Amino acid sequence: PVERRGDTFATLAKAQSLDQSTRTRWGDVGFVNLDAEIPPNQVIQAAQGLDKAGDLVAKPIRSTEGFHVVQLTAKREALTRSLEEVEKVIRHKLWREKREQSVTDLSDKLWQKAEVKRFAEHISQVRVPKPSDPNAHPGH
Repeated sequence: PVERRGDTFATLAKAQSLDQSTRTRWGDVGFVNLDAEIPPNQVIQAAQGLDKAGDLVAKPIRSTEGFHVVQLTAKREALTRSLEEVEKVIRHKLWREKREQSVTDLSDKLWQKAEVKRFAEHISQVRVPKPSDPNAHPGH
């Protein structure tokens, strides 16, 4: 790995990154698809310009999300699968999306029929007593 003042890229990313998700992974974003939305396109383009593992961009990359220092850790060929290999996954995803939409539609329909009235002005008057036992469950 490339070192700066004795620190590795991973050590610097862990200590300096403002992005919590990459900070906890020592700066590693894993393999990224070229058409991915995360990380930003500028970062993907910068990584594509690097040739071998350990290469580091010459200067930080600016994106709408801030500045990024990019080090290439590995490259691999894009994974491709046949329709037969992914058909079950696609069918399940479509079924899940349809189910979620059905639940949303039913919920919206029921709310409209229920004629629920909200009295926001009374909310501030509601008092909920604190339980005497912090481990007690509500209603017990």
